[in-house]
Amino acid sequence: MYPKLPPGSPVTAFSISAYNDMLDMLQRDSAARRGGTHPLLRNTGIVRVKNDSGADVSWLGVLGIDAPLYTPTDNLDEFKSRVILSCDTPDIDDHPGKWCVAAGAIADGEMGLAFVSGVCPAIINVVDAAHPCVDIADADDELNSGWWGAGQILWQETGTGSGKRALIRIGNPPVSGPVFWGKLDGTLSQGGSATVSLWTGSGASLSDSGKNVTAYDALLGSGDTLASGVMIKIEYFPAPYATWYVTAAGCS
Repeated sequence: MYPKLPPGSPVTAFSISAYNDMLDMLQRDSAARRGGTHPLLRNTGIVRVKNDSGADVSWLGVLGIDAPLYTPTDNLDEFKSRVILSCDTPDIDDHPGKWCVAAGAIADGEMGLAFVSGVCPAIINVVDAAHPCVDIADADDELNSGWWGAGQILWQETGTGSGKRALIRIGNPPVSGPVFWGKLDGTLSQGGSATVSLWTGSGASLSDSGKNVTAYDALLGSGDTLASGVMIKIEYFPAPYATWYVTAAGCS
Protein backbone atom coordinates (compact mmCIF):
# COMPACT_ATOMS: atom_id res chain seq x y z
CA MET A 1 0.00 0.00 0.00
CA TYR A 2 1.47 3.32 -1.09
CA PRO A 3 0.76 6.39 1.11
CA LYS A 4 -0.46 9.55 -0.60
CA LEU A 5 2.19 12.22 -1.21
CA PRO A 6 1.48 15.86 -0.31
CA PRO A 7 1.74 18.52 -3.05
CA GLY A 8 5.29 19.59 -3.80
CA SER A 9 6.90 16.30 -2.72
CA PRO A 10 10.19 15.56 -4.48
CA VAL A 11 10.43 12.79 -7.06
CA THR A 12 11.98 9.78 -5.34
CA ALA A 13 12.59 6.13 -6.17
CA PHE A 14 9.52 5.36 -4.01
CA SER A 15 7.18 7.67 -5.92
CA ILE A 16 8.51 6.46 -9.27
CA SER A 17 7.83 2.86 -8.21
CA ALA A 18 4.25 3.73 -7.25
CA TYR A 19 3.73 5.57 -10.55
CA ASN A 20 5.05 2.60 -12.55
CA ASP A 21 2.82 0.16 -10.65
CA MET A 22 -0.18 2.37 -11.44
CA LEU A 23 0.71 2.32 -15.16
CA ASP A 24 1.06 -1.47 -15.06
CA MET A 25 -2.40 -1.73 -13.52
CA LEU A 26 -3.93 0.51 -16.21
CA GLN A 27 -2.21 -1.47 -18.96
CA ARG A 28 -3.55 -4.77 -17.58
CA ASP A 29 -7.05 -3.31 -17.47
CA SER A 30 -6.78 -2.00 -21.04
CA ALA A 31 -5.48 -5.37 -22.25
CA ALA A 32 -8.38 -7.15 -20.58
CA ARG A 33 -10.87 -4.84 -22.27
CA ARG A 34 -9.25 -5.39 -25.68
CA GLY A 35 -9.37 -9.14 -25.12
CA GLY A 36 -13.10 -9.04 -24.34
CA THR A 37 -12.89 -9.54 -20.57
CA HIS A 38 -14.69 -6.58 -19.08
CA PRO A 39 -14.21 -5.89 -15.33
CA LEU A 40 -17.99 -6.21 -14.84
CA LEU A 41 -17.71 -9.89 -15.82
CA ARG A 42 -15.60 -10.65 -12.74
CA ASN A 43 -18.79 -10.99 -10.69
CA THR A 44 -21.26 -13.09 -12.64
CA GLY A 45 -23.37 -14.05 -9.62
CA ILE A 46 -25.33 -10.81 -10.04
CA VAL A 47 -25.97 -9.71 -13.63
CA ARG A 48 -28.05 -7.16 -15.47
CA VAL A 49 -31.35 -8.44 -16.83
CA LYS A 50 -34.16 -7.01 -18.96
CA ASN A 51 -37.68 -7.68 -17.79
CA ASP A 52 -39.58 -8.84 -20.89
CA SER A 53 -42.36 -10.54 -18.91
CA GLY A 54 -45.07 -7.99 -19.63
CA ALA A 55 -45.46 -7.09 -15.94
CA ASP A 56 -43.47 -5.36 -13.21
CA VAL A 57 -41.35 -7.63 -11.00
CA SER A 58 -40.98 -6.91 -7.30
CA TRP A 59 -37.85 -7.26 -5.16
CA LEU A 60 -36.96 -10.98 -4.93
CA GLY A 61 -39.44 -11.78 -7.69
CA VAL A 62 -38.51 -14.59 -10.07
CA LEU A 63 -37.93 -14.41 -13.83
CA GLY A 64 -37.19 -17.19 -16.30
CA ILE A 65 -34.00 -16.75 -18.34
CA ASP A 66 -34.61 -16.82 -22.10
CA ALA A 67 -31.42 -15.69 -23.86
CA PRO A 68 -28.70 -13.04 -23.85
CA LEU A 69 -30.10 -9.64 -24.75
CA TYR A 70 -27.28 -9.28 -27.29
CA THR A 71 -26.25 -12.41 -29.18
CA PRO A 72 -22.89 -12.56 -31.03
CA THR A 73 -24.83 -11.96 -34.26
CA ASP A 74 -26.59 -8.89 -32.85
CA ASN A 75 -23.54 -7.22 -31.35
CA LEU A 76 -20.34 -9.18 -30.83
CA ASP A 77 -18.62 -6.47 -28.76
CA GLU A 78 -21.58 -6.24 -26.35
CA PHE A 79 -21.76 -10.05 -26.09
CA LYS A 80 -18.07 -10.26 -25.18
CA SER A 81 -17.90 -7.32 -22.83
CA ARG A 82 -20.92 -7.73 -20.53
CA VAL A 83 -23.68 -10.15 -19.63
CA ILE A 84 -27.27 -8.90 -20.04
CA LEU A 85 -30.07 -11.47 -20.01
CA SER A 86 -33.53 -11.24 -21.53
CA CYS A 87 -35.98 -12.67 -19.00
CA ASP A 88 -39.65 -13.62 -19.12
CA THR A 89 -42.47 -15.00 -16.96
CA PRO A 90 -41.40 -18.39 -15.52
CA ASP A 91 -42.61 -21.26 -17.71
CA ILE A 92 -42.42 -24.84 -16.44
CA ASP A 93 -41.58 -26.13 -19.93
CA ASP A 94 -38.86 -23.58 -20.76
CA HIS A 95 -37.26 -22.48 -17.49
CA PRO A 96 -36.61 -25.37 -15.03
CA GLY A 97 -33.12 -24.64 -13.68
CA LYS A 98 -32.95 -21.40 -15.77
CA TRP A 99 -34.17 -18.54 -13.60
CA CYS A 100 -33.03 -15.57 -11.57
CA VAL A 101 -34.09 -13.67 -8.46
CA ALA A 102 -34.52 -9.90 -8.81
CA ALA A 103 -32.11 -7.94 -6.59
CA GLY A 104 -34.55 -5.02 -6.73
CA ALA A 105 -37.86 -4.09 -8.31
CA ILE A 106 -37.72 -4.11 -12.15
CA ALA A 107 -40.46 -2.43 -14.18
CA ASP A 108 -41.75 -4.12 -17.30
CA GLY A 109 -39.42 -3.46 -20.24
CA GLU A 110 -36.71 -2.05 -17.99
CA MET A 111 -33.33 -3.35 -16.87
CA GLY A 112 -32.20 -4.22 -13.36
CA LEU A 113 -29.93 -6.53 -11.41
CA ALA A 114 -30.70 -10.14 -10.54
CA PHE A 115 -29.06 -13.06 -8.74
CA VAL A 116 -28.22 -15.92 -11.11
CA SER A 117 -25.80 -17.89 -8.92
CA GLY A 118 -24.49 -18.03 -5.38
CA VAL A 119 -26.23 -17.34 -2.07
CA CYS A 120 -29.13 -14.87 -2.00
CA PRO A 121 -32.36 -14.14 -0.12
CA ALA A 122 -35.60 -15.40 -1.64
CA ILE A 123 -39.32 -15.61 -1.04
CA ILE A 124 -40.54 -19.17 -1.53
CA ASN A 125 -43.64 -21.33 -1.39
CA VAL A 126 -42.82 -24.17 1.01
CA VAL A 127 -44.86 -27.14 -0.21
CA ASP A 128 -43.24 -29.54 2.27
CA ALA A 129 -40.86 -28.51 5.07
CA ALA A 130 -38.68 -31.54 4.22
CA HIS A 131 -37.97 -30.34 0.68
CA PRO A 132 -34.27 -29.52 0.17
CA CYS A 133 -34.55 -27.50 -3.06
CA VAL A 134 -36.48 -24.80 -4.92
CA ASP A 135 -37.23 -24.14 -8.56
CA ILE A 136 -39.76 -22.26 -10.65
CA ALA A 137 -43.52 -22.76 -10.69
CA ASP A 138 -45.51 -22.01 -13.83
CA ALA A 139 -46.32 -18.28 -14.18
CA ASP A 140 -45.42 -17.68 -10.53
CA ASP A 141 -43.00 -15.05 -9.20
CA GLU A 142 -42.28 -17.26 -6.16
CA LEU A 143 -40.02 -20.28 -6.16
CA ASN A 144 -41.64 -23.56 -5.10
CA SER A 145 -39.91 -26.03 -2.80
CA GLY A 146 -39.36 -29.55 -4.10
CA TRP A 147 -37.18 -32.64 -4.08
CA TRP A 148 -35.20 -31.29 -7.04
CA GLY A 149 -34.24 -27.82 -8.21
CA ALA A 150 -31.47 -25.39 -9.15
CA GLY A 151 -31.69 -23.69 -5.75
CA GLN A 152 -30.60 -25.35 -2.51
CA ILE A 153 -32.46 -24.19 0.60
CA LEU A 154 -29.90 -23.15 3.21
CA TRP A 155 -32.45 -21.71 5.66
CA GLN A 156 -36.17 -21.00 5.64
CA GLU A 157 -38.85 -19.67 7.92
CA THR A 158 -40.80 -22.34 9.76
CA GLY A 159 -44.05 -23.70 8.42
CA THR A 160 -45.42 -24.30 4.97
CA GLY A 161 -47.15 -22.11 2.41
CA SER A 162 -46.29 -19.10 0.28
CA GLY A 163 -44.44 -15.96 1.29
CA LYS A 164 -41.76 -17.73 3.35
CA ARG A 165 -38.44 -15.91 3.50
CA ALA A 166 -35.39 -18.05 2.87
CA LEU A 167 -31.71 -18.12 2.01
CA ILE A 168 -30.93 -20.21 -1.04
CA ARG A 169 -27.86 -21.15 -3.05
CA ILE A 170 -28.44 -20.94 -6.82
CA GLY A 171 -26.33 -23.32 -8.89
CA ASN A 172 -26.45 -26.02 -11.53
CA PRO A 173 -29.43 -28.32 -10.90
CA PRO A 174 -28.45 -31.92 -10.13
CA VAL A 175 -28.69 -34.32 -13.07
CA SER A 176 -30.82 -36.69 -11.02
CA GLY A 177 -33.09 -36.40 -8.02
CA PRO A 178 -32.66 -37.87 -4.53
CA VAL A 179 -32.76 -41.61 -3.81
CA PHE A 180 -34.33 -43.09 -0.68
CA TRP A 181 -34.96 -46.43 0.91
CA GLY A 182 -38.56 -46.83 1.92
CA LYS A 183 -41.39 -49.20 2.78
CA LEU A 184 -44.62 -49.66 0.90
CA ASP A 185 -47.69 -48.60 2.86
CA GLY A 186 -49.94 -50.44 0.42
CA THR A 187 -49.81 -52.99 -2.40
CA LEU A 188 -48.01 -51.86 -5.56
CA SER A 189 -49.20 -53.34 -8.85
CA GLN A 190 -47.53 -53.29 -12.25
CA GLY A 191 -47.97 -49.79 -13.72
CA GLY A 192 -49.67 -48.52 -10.55
CA SER A 193 -48.77 -46.35 -7.58
CA ALA A 194 -48.68 -46.63 -3.81
CA THR A 195 -47.86 -44.55 -0.73
CA VAL A 196 -44.28 -45.04 0.46
CA SER A 197 -42.75 -44.20 3.86
CA LEU A 198 -39.30 -42.65 3.36
CA TRP A 199 -36.57 -44.16 5.52
CA THR A 200 -33.31 -42.45 6.40
CA GLY A 201 -30.03 -43.49 8.00
CA SER A 202 -27.92 -46.52 7.14
CA GLY A 203 -27.45 -50.08 8.29
CA ALA A 204 -28.90 -50.78 11.71
CA SER A 205 -29.83 -47.09 12.14
CA LEU A 206 -32.20 -47.09 9.15
CA SER A 207 -35.58 -45.84 10.38
CA ASP A 208 -38.86 -44.30 9.26
CA SER A 209 -38.45 -40.53 8.71
CA GLY A 210 -42.18 -39.89 9.14
CA LYS A 211 -42.43 -38.52 5.58
CA ASN A 212 -44.61 -40.17 2.94
CA VAL A 213 -44.69 -39.79 -0.85
CA THR A 214 -46.60 -41.36 -3.73
CA ALA A 215 -44.37 -43.52 -5.92
CA TYR A 216 -45.08 -45.18 -9.25
CA ASP A 217 -43.97 -48.56 -10.51
CA ALA A 218 -40.95 -48.71 -12.83
CA LEU A 219 -39.97 -52.26 -11.94
CA LEU A 220 -42.72 -54.87 -12.10
CA GLY A 221 -43.67 -57.17 -14.94
CA SER A 222 -47.18 -57.84 -16.13
CA GLY A 223 -49.36 -59.19 -13.31
CA ASP A 224 -46.66 -58.76 -10.64
CA THR A 225 -47.26 -57.01 -7.32
CA LEU A 226 -45.31 -55.92 -4.24
CA ALA A 227 -47.00 -56.32 -0.87
CA SER A 228 -47.37 -53.65 1.77
CA GLY A 229 -44.35 -53.51 4.08
CA VAL A 230 -41.76 -54.50 1.45
CA MET A 231 -38.52 -52.50 1.60
CA ILE A 232 -37.91 -50.69 -1.70
CA LYS A 233 -35.63 -48.13 -3.31
CA ILE A 234 -37.32 -45.08 -4.84
CA GLU A 235 -35.81 -42.37 -7.02
CA TYR A 236 -37.12 -38.92 -7.85
CA PHE A 237 -37.10 -38.12 -11.56
CA PRO A 238 -36.93 -34.32 -12.13
CA ALA A 239 -38.92 -32.22 -14.61
CA PRO A 240 -40.60 -32.92 -16.93
CA TYR A 241 -41.59 -36.02 -14.91
CA ALA A 242 -41.41 -34.61 -11.36
CA THR A 243 -42.37 -38.04 -10.06
CA TRP A 244 -41.12 -40.70 -7.62
CA TYR A 245 -40.53 -44.16 -9.11
CA VAL A 246 -39.90 -47.54 -7.46
CA THR A 247 -36.69 -48.86 -9.05
CA ALA A 248 -35.68 -51.76 -6.77
CA ALA A 249 -37.26 -53.97 -4.11
CA GLY A 250 -36.42 -56.56 -1.50
CA CYS A 251 -38.10 -59.92 -1.26
CA SER A 252 -41.78 -59.80 -0.37
